[in-house]
Amino acid sequence: MDARCPALAPKTNSGQAFGLHFRSFHSLPELSSADCEPAPDAVVDLDWGEPAPGEPTGCFGDAAFHCSDNAFHLQIPGIASYQVTTSRIAITPEHGADDRSIRAFLFGSAIGALLQMRGLMVLHGSAIAMPDGKAAVFCGHSTAGKSTLAAALATRGHPALADDITAVRFDTDGVAWCLPGLARTKLWRDALETLGLAGRADATTRVMPEIDKHSLHLATSAEPARLRRFYELQTNEGGGVTFSPASGMDKLNLLLTHTYRPAYLQTMGRQPTLLRNAAALAPRLLANRIMRPLGQQTLDTIVSWLDQQWASSQGDPP
Repeated sequence: MDARCPALAPKTNSGQAFGLHFRSFHSLPELSSADCEPAPDAVVDLDWGEPAPGEPTGCFGDAAFHCSDNAFHLQIPGIASYQVTTSRIAITPEHGADDRSIRAFLFGSAIGALLQMRGLMVLHGSAIAMPDGKAAVFCGHSTAGKSTLAAALATRGHPALADDITAVRFDTDGVAWCLPGLARTKLWRDALETLGLAGRADATTRVMPEIDKHSLHLATSAEPARLRRFYELQTNEGGGVTFSPASGMDKLNLLLTHTYRPAYLQTMGRQPTLLRNAAALAPRLLANRIMRPLGQQTLDTIVSWLDQQWASSQGDPP
């Protein structure tokens, strides 16, 4: 135990992300080093234990989930069950489940549910800090390239804020702040090769043993950043890269579309809060759609366009 951080005892491992301090007897490489003396209400325990019983009432893919007794219950067949409260996640692995797969869902779906239960707005996207210190978030459906683009920007000197899960906190003035997230990025093999990172990937970095997607350390910014720009990434079968602005209700729809696991919020009864937050945030964002063709190297074109846009504050909302 670190004598400088008594509040983190008695767990042997600790780390921070999303403004929270996690502690566990398991290794926590997905997290940044923990600060000392965390506030008691910011501490979350990760325990390998037995979740409360209950029958699932909804499904996300192969996952079953429901809420009861102020807890969110998530079951991933063949992997583990997770009981999530605002201060604890209890994990019960299924027999023979791979530890990397258990951790993949812990630091994905389970953490996402915890953040939602704590009242944060959670977007399914990656975020970086722009040159002016404010945050830009990149959202899109699976394989749209949000993690690849964020990692490319991070290698070019833009501090990373979050990968895949972006948590947004609203202050007393209604200003949205993007919180520093997990200290890792998850990239497919083709993205690793495009970014020149393939040499850092091997069998031990696979997110799950059966897929060629890898989790690599990614240092995150230490401070929250005000969220000012939103980008939706889309793909098509041909043509060039196009950039188009979004405005009005279109921005609101983008935020709702790319909310993390919206079915979780429905189960938790938190949809009204999401609508209020999205309606408050949309007018304060500059939003764009980026369309890119599949199978073409367009990363440099997109990064160049972003650099040009960020060099000017014209069009920024108040």
